[in-house]
Amino acid sequence: IVMNPSQVGFYRVKYDETLFKQKVKALKQWSVLDKLGFLSDTYALTRACYYKATDFMALLQSYEGETDYTLWGEVAGSLGTLQFFFAQYPFAQSLDQYTIKLFLKIYNQIGWEERKGEQHTVTLLRMIILSTLGSSNHQPTLEEAQKRFLQQRNEKNLSPNLRSVVYALAAWSGNKETYNHLLKLYRESNLQEEKVRVLAALSSFQ
Repeated sequence: IVMNPSQVGFYRVKYDETLFKQKVKALKQWSVLDKLGFLSDTYALTRACYYKATDFMALLQSYEGETDYTLWGEVAGSLGTLQFFFAQYPFAQSLDQYTIKLFLKIYNQIGWEERKGEQHTVTLLRMIILSTLGSSNHQPTLEEAQKRFLQQRNEKNLSPNLRSVVYALAAWSGNKETYNHLLKLYRESNLQEEKVRVLAALSSFQ
């Protein structure tokens, strides 16, 4: 039984410990909408101290095999907020490593390269996965972003679907030279869309 099926009600659902564990085990049988609602409710109630953080982190592992971008968007948003809150705490690096481990399976499925005829939701999912891994300091992702950023500087052939995440991750692990090039790119661009991408990246330096 799923409380608030299809998320039609404007309220949160809290299960007791026994029911919570049962729901986690049955999660694969649920619709995407109910999986999304369960995740959102659990995160909100964890922040309000109605659930333990360990319960929420354990729940996230149940989403590892998912491929829907809305679910991964919710996972990324929740973990991203936690990473921001605890960035100066001693366990921040452990939280990054947890995030990387959680996202690696879907990363290996999606990769960097766009496939001919792929659905637009896959393109959106790729941006979520790459952005999350990069901001969690996954070195292979950061190195690939830097590589593609340098190629874009020289060859101007980076896919528009990857520019936002490549610019942002280049900034995340970048230096003064990166900043100056992004600023130059902003000033020289005639496209408002490109200017927005670059402005977002300029705010992504650590």
